[in-house]
Amino acid sequence: MCPTQNTQQYFISFISLCINGFKMLMATMLSISIKLKCNILNNISNNISDAYGKCMFVYDINHFNQIPIYNLIIMLFNIFSLIIMIGFYIFEYYRERWCIQHLEINKNLIESNLSKEIEAYHNIKKQMDKLNRQYFTLSVFVVCINLINIGLTSILVYKYYIGYETLMSAFMAIILILDKLIKCIMISYSAYENRLMYSAFMTSITVYNTIDPKYKKSN
Repeated sequence: MCPTQNTQQYFISFISLCINGFKMLMATMLSISIKLKCNILNNISNNISDAYGKCMFVYDINHFNQIPIYNLIIMLFNIFSLIIMIGFYIFEYYRERWCIQHLEINKNLIESNLSKEIEAYHNIKKQMDKLNRQYFTLSVFVVCINLINIGLTSILVYKYYIGYETLMSAFMAIILILDKLIKCIMISYSAYENRLMYSAFMTSITVYNTIDPKYKKSN
């Protein structure tokens, strides 16, 4: 038996959530994913190479108080950014499941079809407008938090720069987060302004453009 469109969409959205969740872990915990040199730990280890990549964490708890306060602040803000992103992904997944349950993708209809069709479904319209408004507000908040996170971590990169490896790891991590931030702010703004329901998890930009058959009124 072939899976229904809803089943396929649930599966795709869940897989996308898992993959992007791992990417965001690396992109928000910049103090871990970027390779740095920490001269402050040279006096702890006789091997200077052991001091690479340990600006945030000292594995020996006895030396925890030797980490500069600024490094600890960045570590905590990285964690805060990660928690915010996890919450944002949970909301996106909840929104996606709502779309799959109440709406449908019909390639034979224009993308803007839903904005007119939904006028006959007051409750669904009210829920959709609320979700789009919340999505846009959260997107703006998430963008601001992550830009601050990048800005704070860039000072750490400047302090503990070790050359090409630092630049490449920083570039890759920042590209990951910027790609997500640009996508979510564009999707949420367009959805909010044009009363559309873009998918946040499909592999390509997709619009839910009609009411799900089980909710449609009979003519």
